[in-house]
Amino acid sequence: MKTIACLVSFLTLASACAYVTAQDASDSGPPPQVGPVTTDAEIEADLNLDAQGMEKVKAAAQSGDMKATKAAYLDYRRTASTARWIVMPDDEPSTPVEQTDPLGDEVCAHYIRNATPGQPPVAGAFMGRDFNWSYNPLSLSDPNFTDQWTYCSVSRTFFWKTLADAYWKTHDEKYAAEWVSQLTDFAAKNPIYSGEQGMFLNLPQGPVTLWLSLDCGVRMSDSWPYAYEHFLNSPSFTPDAQWLYLKLIQEHGDWLHRSLSHSNRTGNWVTTECWGLYTIGVLFPELKDAAMWRKFAIDRLTVELDRMVPPDGFEAELTPGYHMASVNGFRSPLVLAKLNNLPIPDAFQTKVIAMYRALVLVMDQSGNDVCTNDSWQVNARHEAQTGLKIADDPLLEWAASGGKEGTAPPDSTMLPYAGFYAMRGGWKPDDLFLFFRAGPLGSGHGHQEKLEVVLRAWNKTLLFDPGTYSYDHSDWRRFAIGTASHNTIIVDGKWQHLPDNKAPFAPVTNPWVTSPLFDFVSGTYDAGYQQSIYTPKAFYPIGWTGEVDHSVTHTRRVLFLRPYYALVLDTLDGTGDHTFDAHFHMDAPAAHLDLATQAAF
Repeated sequence: MKTIACLVSFLTLASACAYVTAQDASDSGPPPQVGPVTTDAEIEADLNLDAQGMEKVKAAAQSGDMKATKAAYLDYRRTASTARWIVMPDDEPSTPVEQTDPLGDEVCAHYIRNATPGQPPVAGAFMGRDFNWSYNPLSLSDPNFTDQWTYCSVSRTFFWKTLADAYWKTHDEKYAAEWVSQLTDFAAKNPIYSGEQGMFLNLPQGPVTLWLSLDCGVRMSDSWPYAYEHFLNSPSFTPDAQWLYLKLIQEHGDWLHRSLSHSNRTGNWVTTECWGLYTIGVLFPELKDAAMWRKFAIDRLTVELDRMVPPDGFEAELTPGYHMASVNGFRSPLVLAKLNNLPIPDAFQTKVIAMYRALVLVMDQSGNDVCTNDSWQVNARHEAQTGLKIADDPLLEWAASGGKEGTAPPDSTMLPYAGFYAMRGGWKPDDLFLFFRAGPLGSGHGHQEKLEVVLRAWNKTLLFDPGTYSYDHSDWRRFAIGTASHNTIIVDGKWQHLPDNKAPFAPVTNPWVTSPLFDFVSGTYDAGYQQSIYTPKAFYPIGWTGEVDHSVTHTRRVLFLRPYYALVLDTLDGTGDHTFDAHFHMDAPAAHLDLATQAAF
């Protein structure tokens, strides 16, 4: 091999994600369908009538009086059920604190706010007078179209939490009545599939389904129990509404259990689905399947912890945002178990704490983790406070207290399986922070960014990682996930093309030295460069053309001379004639380039 290029960068850089705002919606919607699928007789058979507190329900059921059975069951849920969630009806303020709620009024008028990643949470989507559950404000031919609008903004029903908050603030029954109306409408228009079509992804050109397995997990772990506990004692929540809710809960449990039975599946979808299934099993113990669902969810989560969380604690997607999505899927069952006096293995808790620690070890001085891969900003100090609710840990205590308590980590730290390196001049806000990524791509949400550097100094980001972008069909999405948008090198206009990997369960072998005088790390990219082309498609609108060029390898050495200076040495080895571009993305509007020396100031 012959050295064909060598350059030294002297570094002393956060692109704002572009947004696609929701437009006013169409008033048309599909005709109502028949739903839910579960019959009265089937849901009654799914109940354990011998469960504690269910005596009146059993008597009514045995008499054959369905109206009385429904009434007795609602009374059981309100007065006899011992199941506890993080918010309970008794937490409702005794007196209203507001006369009305503008956000709740929006939802009552069928306007919902955007919850799509990479897009701002602003109002603007009218779902129609007859609520159109399959509505998308953009057409499929629009490059900014994203089916995440359906999944995130509609299917996960976060707007029900808005109604719930409005109800507790005002005690105005219109918010409860609207929730019951929307619940009934959801059931009528969105029946569960009898097969598995739409369980994981909608089929191209097929009908939009709100029974995506991930969405079901989100609904059951978040928006649905939140709304339920807020509206349980409302006069608008009638015995018929409770009975309908119970049917839908049973169907969600069956659906999630079936989805999770595909044992080869892994990632944040699985943890979220387990969280949802466990929540159902905890909150509705009177269902005959509840105990089985709880055990199945914990067993599946235990497998997932071993499968997706290597010894350094950073989840295999190597994406701080999705790392936290997985952490929440692991942590929340622990919280529910403690609230309901249910057992969970000690090893489960230990590994979840390790996931919180991993975020702290590579955070910057402000507490934020670098937005590698498809990540949004995650603050490790804030998350450490949540982790301490599970168990005591000196590192988490230090992070959560801002350094006032606990045990501090070294100034410079690394995660050997993720290949993340964090070099710091100290822990004061103005101290220099340099992040270097020299490990695997990560599974599911990877960006072609190996050997990138991120730099902060004087409490400001100077060289940045752009993080995630709306999961739309646009060329901007392709750019955001590609090499050119990151602080590394492209060769002959070609990008890195690392294949997706499932889990980083071997530590990297990069040289790494940390000392009181300097830090040094070196990494190599040798997977080849390929021409990227724009291919409009959801989530990953990128295609590849031509052969992968393996004739060039890139080695980057980073030397941090404490506490002020960082040297980056790039060596390109190979054969033939090539051009290269060294990209450094600066968050500095006043930056200028010296054309003679190519130095940026």
